[in-house]
Amino acid sequence: MEIHQFAATLTFGDAISDEMIEIQKTLRKHGYKSDIFIKYYDPRVAGYIRDFREYEKISSKDNVVIFHFSIGSPVSKLFYRIPDKKIMLYHNITPYQYFLDYHRILTKECFKGRLELKRFSDKVDLALGDSEFNRIELEESGYRNTGVLPLLLNLSKFDEKGDPVISRIFDNGKTTILFVGRVIPNKKFEDVIKT
Repeated sequence: MEIHQFAATLTFGDAISDEMIEIQKTLRKHGYKSDIFIKYYDPRVAGYIRDFREYEKISSKDNVVIFHFSIGSPVSKLFYRIPDKKIMLYHNITPYQYFLDYHRILTKECFKGRLELKRFSDKVDLALGDSEFNRIELEESGYRNTGVLPLLLNLSKFDEKGDPVISRIFDNGKTTILFVGRVIPNKKFEDVIKT
């Protein structure tokens, strides 16, 4: 049995991407063949990925595929048609309306993702949310076998010494407020500035 992962993207420093890399490391440490199959990726993580179209060559009903689902993509179509055992790990999809006036591509991909979420409820063996909120959304979308799997992250990387230039800039005795997220209306970054 092999245990592989699918996602639309793998980026550098993103929580879902970091989780995928940690899952891959953990599975390999326990002796499983485990690759990450992706459509789009950041060149800094190229060593972790394979093109998702290669998967059909190794697909098997004996394999398990974990699909990190957070947006519509061509990866979904492949995931739902392979004979492998399927686990969806749902990371939430931003309602497309938040992007209507700001980002045409994200509007389209989030709209498609929401349709796929409902359309494929009978195609997975197990649907996991990374929070209880997301698990409930899976249930409301028709998924029967659900659970919660919180993000698996390697927090030890935060013990490393920071970049000296950044440290000098911000280690000045003043309060620093850091916003981590897309600069887009639904993230409400202006609320952070107001505080």
